Amino acid sequence: MLTEVDSQGWLNSSSFATETTRRLMTEAVQVAQAAGVPGIEDSLPDELIPKMHALKGPVWTSMYYDKQKGRAMEVRELKHPNLPRVPYSVNDLEVSG
Repeated sequence: MLTEVDSQGWLNSSSFATETTRRLMTEAVQVAQAAGVPGIEDSLPDELIPKMHALKGPVWTSMYYDKQKGRAMEVRELKHPNLPRVPYSVNDLEVSG
């Protein structure tokens, strides 16, 4: 399960992983643009992937921390995209260090 793999480790594991991530990010950009989310540019995957490659140490997703803390993961939103999103603060995120 990718939730248990750090994002940087996944990206650095192979060209397949990087290209798969780029395709998924491109699709997410298209969905956001279709939904009218402001400021989402086509170039976003090409801007973010090199930044992830350059980070030092593991980078974990919010779903990883949800699982580790026994919290519900974002599966509800993935299965039911029309449900209203619950905003969260970046202060709730943890940084591995």
